[in-house]
Amino acid sequence: MNQLKHLFYIIIGFLLIAGCVPEPSFPDAPNIQFLSVTNSPFPERSLDSVYVSILIEDGDGDLGLSSNDIDPPYSPTIIDGSGNEVQNRFVNNFFITVKKKVNGNFEAVSFPGGTSFNGRFPILQENRGALEVKLNYGIGLFLGVLQSPVAKGDEVIFEVQIVDRALNESNTISTEPIILGE
Repeated sequence: MNQLKHLFYIIIGFLLIAGCVPEPSFPDAPNIQFLSVTNSPFPERSLDSVYVSILIEDGDGDLGLSSNDIDPPYSPTIIDGSGNEVQNRFVNNFFITVKKKVNGNFEAVSFPGGTSFNGRFPILQENRGALEVKLNYGIGLFLGVLQSPVAKGDEVIFEVQIVDRALNESNTISTEPIILGE
């Protein structure tokens, strides 16, 4: 009986100590860190699937957009200061730029028809609060076909930035270089 009593006090003590661990403290604007970049070539399709993994820290956890987020400030178009309807950057919350090594420097490449790999990631938590989470984002790059500006053997990096629901922009990170098609 005495052992059971001691075990009970140990468990209660552990729960009290665990309950005192503070929630992490991060700024409300998201901060991202590069974790990894991988590519999986599909030579028969002249395609590379590229996956970028980042770590996100956000103080209020207001990350992600749902398919119902179509009204301002997340609408596809907005009216600018001159009264013109223009594309709204914040229709997306994940921004990625492909940069190819040219003469020793990485330069942003433009894809035909204004193709962009920017996109949306879903709401990551319903109850707001500090959040630290890993996010994986994938894109498909056609290599040397359909007027693609990238080909097998090109060395590329990716610049990534995210934005939260309050339109706070994160820092911008660059991935390590990868060789396409390998």
